[in-house]
Amino acid sequence: MELSDIVNAVSKIQGYFNTHFDGEITLEALSSAAGYSKYHTVRMFEELTGKTPFETIRTLRQTKSAQPYRPLIIRLWM
Repeated sequence: MELSDIVNAVSKIQGYFNTHFDGEITLEALSSAAGYSKYHTVRMFEELTGKTPFETIRTLRQTKSAQPYRPLIIRLWM
């Protein structure tokens, strides 16, 4: 498998994250978006990003949920 194939698959997965982050995200859906088996999807994603897809989803959701509080936190520190 070429590096460009892996980058393309991971890009598709990240696009799926961004459009579905507030809903249910399954490994089946991610592997379908990537066009690979569940095993290869997780392996490729972790190999390229250093995190599993579900670690990435958790981080994305935490970041998005904290955004409304950012201005409040900045004002508290001033």
